[in-house]
Amino acid sequence: MRVVLLLLNCFLCISLTAKEIVLNNNIDIAKQLNTEGGNYIVKSTIDLKGKVVELPANSTIIFQEGMMKNGTLVGNKSKISYSGTIFSAVKIKGSWNIPFLHSTMFQDAQEINVLNELIALSDDCLTNTIYIHQGEYFVSASANTKGAIELRSKTKLVINASIKLIPNDFPGCSVISVKNVSDVTISGNGFIVGDKDAHRGKDGEWGMGIQIMNSKNVTINGLNISNCWGDCIYIGGKSSYINIVNCNLHHARRQGISVTNACKCKIDNCKIYDIAGTAPEYGIDFESNADCTVNTITVSNTEVYNCKGGIMAGIKGGNAENAMVGNITISQCYIHDLRTKNTFRWHNCSDITVTNCSIDKPIEDCTFKVDAKKVKYKNVIIK
Repeated sequence: MRVVLLLLNCFLCISLTAKEIVLNNNIDIAKQLNTEGGNYIVKSTIDLKGKVVELPANSTIIFQEGMMKNGTLVGNKSKISYSGTIFSAVKIKGSWNIPFLHSTMFQDAQEINVLNELIALSDDCLTNTIYIHQGEYFVSASANTKGAIELRSKTKLVINASIKLIPNDFPGCSVISVKNVSDVTISGNGFIVGDKDAHRGKDGEWGMGIQIMNSKNVTINGLNISNCWGDCIYIGGKSSYINIVNCNLHHARRQGISVTNACKCKIDNCKIYDIAGTAPEYGIDFESNADCTVNTITVSNTEVYNCKGGIMAGIKGGNAENAMVGNITISQCYIHDLRTKNTFRWHNCSDITVTNCSIDKPIEDCTFKVDAKKVKYKNVIIK
C-alpha cells in the first residue's frame, strides 16, 4: 500500500510540474516549446538565432532573469510575466494577453520603429495600457501603412517621452494612426514631433501628428504635438465622440486641428499657435468634404495665436455635394495676434455660437462670412 501511495504521490508531483519548463539556450528553442498552456521560464539569455519561434496556445513566458534576443516571437493568446527589460532585437507577431506594457521591455526601444514591436504585444480583445517612458523614440512611415504607429481598440497609450518622425517624402502620413478602432486614449506629458523642417518632398499637405479616421470614443490628453507636414491632429472618416484636451499644438504647416467628417467632438483647454506653411494655416478648421458631416462640436477654454486665421467652419470649396457643417459652439476662447484679420471665417455652415470669448479686434472687422446661417455672438470681449 505504501508503495502504491508513494508512486501515486510521485505521479501527482510530476503532473503538477510538467507544464513548467525552464528554457535552455543550448537546446533548440522550438523543441522546448511543445505544451499548450505551459509555463516557460527564462533564467538566462535565450538567443532565438534569427528564427521565427511560435508559442503554444495559451502559454506563458515567465522571465525570472535574462532576456530573449535576435529573432521573431509569435504569440498564440500568450502571456508574459516580467519586470524590466526582456527583449533585444526581437520582432513580435501573433496574439497576446498582456494588460500592461512598457517601453522598457525592449532594450533597443529607442531604435527606429522598435515601438511597433511594443504595440504588437497589444490585443483588441482586452484593454491594454502601454507606457512609453522618458527618452527619444524614432519612428518612420512606409508607403504601405502611412501610419508610423497604428493603435488597436481598447488601447490606453501613455506617452511621457518624445516620439519623432524620421523625415520622408510622402505627401501624407501620420506619426500615430487611430483608424477603424474604438475606446482609445492617448495621454501623458510627452511630445510628438513631425518632419516639417526636414521633409524630403514638396507635394501634399497631409502629414499628421495624430490622424483619427472612422473611430469612436477617442481622447487625446496633455500632449505637445508639433512640426507636422500637415496638421497636428486630423479627424475624419465618420468619427464620433472625440475629445482633445489640455494639448499644445504648434508649428504645423497646414492646421492645428482639422475636422472633416465627425460628430460629437470636444476641444478644451488647448493652445494652438505658430501654424504656417500652406493654406489655410488656421488654428482650427471644421471643413466638411463631399458626403461628409461635421456636427455637434464644442471648443472651449482654448487659445489660438500666431496663425494666419483663428477658427473657420464651412464646406470644402464652398460647394461639396451632400456636405454639412453646423452646431458648433465656441466658448471662453482667446484668439489674438493673427497674420490676417480673419479671427473667424464662416462659409456654407449653420448654427454657430460664439460666447464669452476674447479677441483683439472688433467682431465686425475680423469675421469673414459667406452663406452662413444662424451665427450668434454673445459676450465677445475685445482685449
